[in-house]
Amino acid sequence: MRPARLVDEIGDPAERRTDPDPRENDMFQYRLQELRSAELIERAETRRLARQARRARRAAKHPSQDGEGRVSGLRERFARAA
Repeated sequence: MRPARLVDEIGDPAERRTDPDPRENDMFQYRLQELRSAELIERAETRRLARQARRARRAAKHPSQDGEGRVSGLRERFARAA
């Protein structure tokens, strides 16, 4: 068996990829961060709209409440006197 040449193991040195400009990597990372941020904002907006739709459906089921909460009376606030 003949020993493999070093060039065969590594590949042609001209084909090896080097990062010629480190700023390109920074720009790539920045762009990835921008895309992720936009995705998170869109996801939050979708969830907000879904929550509003659930509230609207719930309010439509109970039209007598007029969208306001229950009002407690004075009797519920104080303990009974002996």
